Amino acid sequence: MSRAPEQNAVSPGLSAGTSPITLKVISIFWPSFLTAGLATILCFSVFDPEMMLLDTHFANASRLGAYTSGFFSFWVLTASSCALTCYFQKPCAVKNAKSENI
Repeated sequence: MSRAPEQNAVSPGLSAGTSPITLKVISIFWPSFLTAGLATILCFSVFDPEMMLLDTHFANASRLGAYTSGFFSFWVLTASSCALTCYFQKPCAVKNAKSENI
């Protein structure tokens, strides 16, 4: 009789409830990258960057510069949102148990 693999099997070298740092970084930056791309497309399809920057100190900025700074601004905003989601995903009991063991 063959055994079916466990559905919630933990990778070798990892304890239950933990994940490697690479997985955490990817789970923050990949969705935020996709969301920032979508937000950039939606924002700049409605608003013209040259008109937005006309009455500011950045009136000489090119459209490409405005698109780039807009994309990175959206990426930082959505990455912070994803990071907070990952932070608050861990149960409070686990956090309290770790702080009591220290």
